Amino acid sequence: DVEWNGESSCRRKPSREKVLEKMQVFMDKLERHYGQRPIIYTSPDFYRDNLRGAFLDYPFWLRAVAAHPSKVYPGRKWLFWQYSGSGLSHGVTGRIDLNVFHGDERQWRAWL
Repeated sequence: DVEWNGESSCRRKPSREKVLEKMQVFMDKLERHYGQRPIIYTSPDFYRDNLRGAFLDYPFWLRAVAAHPSKVYPGRKWLFWQYSGSGLSHGVTGRIDLNVFHGDERQWRAWL
């Protein structure tokens, strides 16, 4: 989960180069430990500032509640799309995130 935290007391953002460097170190550790590539969840502003054109061989989970990912993240392949942050579902109290998998049932089972 990589996104800017608007409620952070730290107002200085690291450079794109530093973000990409630290992310790569962390993702390499995750991949070594779990034996598979991590999914990168991100938001439009963090993506625009840091991830555009980077990590092309990683799966992405994109937050885009205002428009389709093709509009918010042009050209980016994605595996999951969070299309709402205020959904409702039976058996759950309060608002929840709603997401969709970008694939068919066979691809879903293979991903699991």
